[in-house]
Amino acid sequence: MRYAEPSIIEALCEFVFEPDTTSDFTIFGRFDSHVAAHLPVRDQVEMMSINVRNVGAGIEQAMHREPRVRFFNAEKTRLAQVGTNLLSANVLPPYPHWPEFRRFIFECLEAYIKAAKPQKIERMTLRYIDRIIPPARDRFRLGDWLSTGSDYVPKFLDDSSRSATSRVQKDEGSGQAVVTVVQSDESGTPFIVLDTELSLNDIPLDINTVSAKLDLLHSRVIEVFEACISDQTRAILKPEA
Repeated sequence: MRYAEPSIIEALCEFVFEPDTTSDFTIFGRFDSHVAAHLPVRDQVEMMSINVRNVGAGIEQAMHREPRVRFFNAEKTRLAQVGTNLLSANVLPPYPHWPEFRRFIFECLEAYIKAAKPQKIERMTLRYIDRIIPPARDRFRLGDWLSTGSDYVPKFLDDSSRSATSRVQKDEGSGQAVVTVVQSDESGTPFIVLDTELSLNDIPLDINTVSAKLDLLHSRVIEVFEACISDQTRAILKPEA
């Protein structure tokens, strides 16, 4: 289903690559040389990451800062994020629809392959974040806008009228599905955030294989979204023929 007024506020595809001990900070400059024409704006941030490992009968956690460089287009509606063994391609509103987003993902991936020469994809994640704002009514009821009782939204939330949070997570084949629902009226206007995150593990770094797996993830994102929303929500998103 394609909508004339999509509720997507961010979509991203993240690749985590097999660790490469030879990787260094020169990757940022090499990546920049391949994307500068269409992602000319650049900044650097530091991300906090946690490493967890088993130590004897216990668990050891270590936190460290990791540099990440972001490459934006001039309008800042598209960006690529590059970190240690990591690439993310993000799009912000207006959502360009799948064919164009898909093309952007592969532009970023091909640039990263040239810059870093990774050997394998450990995990590929496709994530869509939707914000649904129902029209004003005397009484808000979450079950009017989401299909509570589906595999992804608990029936318990059906009569929620003020605030609620739900997270459903399960393994799916060689990957994982995570669906998070946040309902809030803190701004005075009720809204719903539906966060769908699907991933696959251990993917050979072959463009044809990645392409097929990415299309599979996108099909599942659509299935999950359609399973979560009600017909009333579809009406305000305006389905296209």
